[in-house]
Amino acid sequence: MTACVQHPWVSTKSPGLVKKAALQLTKFSLLKRRVGLTREAFVQHWTTVHANVLVNQAGHKHYNQRYVQDRFLDVEGFNDASFDGAAQMIPQSVQVLQHGFQEDPLYQQFVRPDELLFLDVPSCQVLYCERRPIQAVAPGQAGLKALILVRRQTETSRVNFLKTWLERAQTLVLREPSLCGVVHHHVMQDAARGMADGVPCRQPFDLVEELFFHDLNTLRRVTTSATFGEDFASHGARPTGQGSLVFAAQEHLVYDDTDVTN
Repeated sequence: MTACVQHPWVSTKSPGLVKKAALQLTKFSLLKRRVGLTREAFVQHWTTVHANVLVNQAGHKHYNQRYVQDRFLDVEGFNDASFDGAAQMIPQSVQVLQHGFQEDPLYQQFVRPDELLFLDVPSCQVLYCERRPIQAVAPGQAGLKALILVRRQTETSRVNFLKTWLERAQTLVLREPSLCGVVHHHVMQDAARGMADGVPCRQPFDLVEELFFHDLNTLRRVTTSATFGEDFASHGARPTGQGSLVFAAQEHLVYDDTDVTN
């Protein structure tokens, strides 16, 4: 089996399910490319020009410890056009909820003008989340994952949904030995916002789920199976394509200044 790269923020002291973990803030920026821009041009600008603007001009590291670009793969079975990628960050502190990177004058000076060159900014969203590891990410896992944006059913309370979805994930870990890591990110209440104006989203996602795999064929087999799809409705979530979204993603590390060792 392919050897894997350790994700530094996931505990590996004991194998299998992670029963307890300290809360940690994570931030996702869900990105939609500008109309008329090819996926290849979007990725090229995002990974070169935009990364340079963030890190070397706008002070991105003052607000974040770690920055990963989740590139959504254009593969059969994962053709949802809602988003083209996600920026995933570990913020420096919870203070970003009140005054974060988007409120810094350098953001408006350098970042927003560049965003307009390659993003459909009004269609992009920012999610602040509490990270909850379920299964430790296997050593050597190379950042290939299903990134799942989950909305709960209207009649399901947030508390019940998060409890039920945790039970589903624990069952999935036991059922699928091919999984090499599961991490949940609970979207904080009123912390899903439009990138353009910072206004809370009217129908926010409730949870971001990362399912890590060694290879794309296994990822596709698991996430396109009938059982996987049926689990959404039976565990309080809206079905994929009807409120919830599933993407195949490859991580690209831009920088990592964390000192997390557990």
